[in-house]
Amino acid sequence: MLGTYGQKYLTTPNIDKLSDQGMKFNNVYGCMFCAPARASLITGMSDVHNPSWSLTRAGIYVKPAEIINLQVISKEIERVSKPAEEDEVFLATVAKKAGYVTGEIGKLEWGFATSAERLDSHDWDYHYGYYDHIRCHGVYPPFLFENGQLEKIAGNTHVDCGKTGAFESPDNYSKRWNMEGKSKYSEDLFVEKALEFIDKNNPNKTNKPFFLYYFSQLPHGPISVPMVDEELKNNSELTEMEKEYGTMVKILDHSVGEIYKKLSELDIIDNTIIIFTGDNGHEVYTRQGGRTEYGKISIKGQKFDNIKNKYYSNLNGDIFDGNDGMAGLKRSNWEGGLRVPLI
Repeated sequence: MLGTYGQKYLTTPNIDKLSDQGMKFNNVYGCMFCAPARASLITGMSDVHNPSWSLTRAGIYVKPAEIINLQVISKEIERVSKPAEEDEVFLATVAKKAGYVTGEIGKLEWGFATSAERLDSHDWDYHYGYYDHIRCHGVYPPFLFENGQLEKIAGNTHVDCGKTGAFESPDNYSKRWNMEGKSKYSEDLFVEKALEFIDKNNPNKTNKPFFLYYFSQLPHGPISVPMVDEELKNNSELTEMEKEYGTMVKILDHSVGEIYKKLSELDIIDNTIIIFTGDNGHEVYTRQGGRTEYGKISIKGQKFDNIKNKYYSNLNGDIFDGNDGMAGLKRSNWEGGLRVPLI
């Protein structure tokens, strides 16, 4: 989906800049879906770790802020997935032992639900964002968590964070563009906190380096954007959903640009390593009858069994060819379900 990897329908100048100034890898594997990929990334263990990962169920935070009981939820999570032991080592542990201040911002880094206790046990000095994977499917959260404290987001009123429908229809289109109760876009909140974290921990002032793990929701579906990007809105080759999905990629690119700009302004860019990657292979969120059907069914109605009949973009109408001609999508073990960008 990125310009540096050959995308033809949108540009990603900020991510491409990282590629141009750094190292781009072309044969990198994540996982077939997100949770084990995230667990693998922060533990260094295989995503098919044995015994299997203890993944908490999602949805336990999908309720009004006023009735969230963090003590009850934390105990429920601990019954399935206890906080780390003292001798366990995580990505942030490595950085912290080397003298870095550690921060995690965005989508939850473990399982499908987490808690402040679990994040603290993974050695994050600062953390901000979602604690529930189901809530991550919406981008207008009525509340997020900052260091374990529930923080209400003024103007966002949807308990489900404004989650939209997966398929295109008149009703789903209307729901996406009904902006009532959708005041603040989560990615904007994440970038704001990331820039604050970088400012606060500017090593030119603190004489101490920082490690920031920025986990964007974008461009995970369902599709939802505050507006369609100027580059895409008049492209007659794209459907409305495709323009909106492309805009999610453009917003992510803008976030990368804002972080890069802040590092440059503080004169620490030349002493900073930036790593950009993904967690799993491509998924199709632009699902529209007669155009792009669900990822497991071709536009001719043929089911993909991923054995004899493999998924390919041209068979399913994915105009972006997000898996670059490879077979398979997210949740399959073919290349298209596993390959990720790495810069």
